[in-house]
Amino acid sequence: MFDPTRFQRQLAHGVLLAVFATFATLLPLSASAQTDKTFTNSIGTEFILIPAGSFTMGADKNAEKASDDETPLHLVSISQAFYLGKYPVTQEQWEAVMGSNPSQFKGRNNPVEEVSWDDVQTFIQRLNAKEGTKKYRLPTEAEWEYAARAGTKSAYSFGDDAEKPGDGAEKPGDDAKQLGGDAEQSGDDAAQLRDGAEQLGDGAEQLKDDAEQLKDGAEQLKDDAEQLGAYAWYYDNSVRQTHPVGQKKPNPWGLYDMHGNVWEWVNDWYDKSYYSRSPSTDPAGPASGQRRVLRGGSWNLHAEHLRSANRGSGTPGLRYDGFGFRLACSTGQ
Repeated sequence: MFDPTRFQRQLAHGVLLAVFATFATLLPLSASAQTDKTFTNSIGTEFILIPAGSFTMGADKNAEKASDDETPLHLVSISQAFYLGKYPVTQEQWEAVMGSNPSQFKGRNNPVEEVSWDDVQTFIQRLNAKEGTKKYRLPTEAEWEYAARAGTKSAYSFGDDAEKPGDGAEKPGDDAKQLGGDAEQSGDDAAQLRDGAEQLGDGAEQLKDDAEQLKDGAEQLKDDAEQLGAYAWYYDNSVRQTHPVGQKKPNPWGLYDMHGNVWEWVNDWYDKSYYSRSPSTDPAGPASGQRRVLRGGSWNLHAEHLRSANRGSGTPGLRYDGFGFRLACSTGQ
């Protein structure tokens, strides 16, 4: 039997549910549902969210110091945001998962090294098991270069010249050179005064000392102005060893040590001619190969090997005191 009162109650209830559902779709996602821009995992690895986007990968064939395997230049799209370690994995973090430290240059905050690509896979498997997830991995080569460039098209994340500031940057190097020239002139003048005025004794000696100090200060300013040294540990400043992560300047996306300190394993197999046939969206390297790709250069290499486009490689089982890695993390569970 039809009950009009009951029907009205049911109708009102249905309308309320519909209104609530519509209103809910207009609300922003809760904080827990949103993707955090940074997070730190159980072993202290800090991650930064890298947005999806497109970039020009590789190097122009006519570019200075470019190698054949860096060409041709090609447009690549990274379709999904992902997390990347703010720093290379440290020895302390490695030991927290693996229970030992294979590194040649010991230091809890130094990057772990003497680890092969195969060793890194074991580390990742254990870390995923420890945290009950499958999200940790190595970045692809394309993801790595995309993050290293951080929106730049220059040879390095700070500009094209390893020894000069990038375009638009302040140029303390020029001031340092001027100071150096002035100091040298002052030093010469002081020396002439000393040679020609021995009767002045202590006064001339003091003038010479002051001029030498000015010259030394100008040389230090020049050294500080060399851009690569501000961002990377490499052949010219490493004293032939690794250094604690995060001591140099970060790239524009807040990632440290993308140039130098240690080479970083990525997930891809290496193929010298891969760029000539790689897909334009989310390239992940050849299906097979003999060597895995390494990126970023290391403490014992010259500037050209630290360029954003530079590629290295090694067999999966190879360990070396210049080989480390940086974790990537998928945004899903």
